[in-house]
Amino acid sequence: MRPTGQFGYNNEKWRFMNAVSREAPVPYDFTLTTIVTAPACEIYDAWLDSFAHSEMTRAAADMSNIVGDEISAWNGNITGRNLALVPGKCIVQSWRSPLFSDHHEDSIVTLTFEETNSRATRVTLIHRNVPDGQTIYEHGGWQEHYFKPIKAYFSKRRSKSIARKRTHASRSADNKPGRKCGMRAS
Repeated sequence: MRPTGQFGYNNEKWRFMNAVSREAPVPYDFTLTTIVTAPACEIYDAWLDSFAHSEMTRAAADMSNIVGDEISAWNGNITGRNLALVPGKCIVQSWRSPLFSDHHEDSIVTLTFEETNSRATRVTLIHRNVPDGQTIYEHGGWQEHYFKPIKAYFSKRRSKSIARKRTHASRSADNKPGRKCGMRAS
């Protein structure tokens, strides 16, 4: 039942409010955290590297480590731009998916990396300006499509690294001590 004039609504105002609620849902924010068994710099670098990002998610990605550059992930289904980068510490990107309406602004994804010890990093993801009703990102999307694959990716890399050490294989340039975060080996 529609409110009547006694509540301060007339038919025209009611129609306007219904149209606004359908066309401009209220965005929301959420925060997720996970622990990844890898140094913060390695996670940071892998996220911003097209090949590593694609390998982690098993979907094509075009990433960059330059502020202002456009990015894409999941075979072009996610598009955005690097907004701020602090090597080994923080990544801020705008994100947009095909589920967003034309009226909705890009969402903002902020990843922070905090090493909990020499072999593990707490990754905190804050996803802002998510269209109302699109809870799939918070309730399984990030966990299933990013956190779980990132953990598997670094677990596999760690296993290979341990195997190389056992066979006395030479270390790659990416794993040499002293390499600065955000500076991929050539």
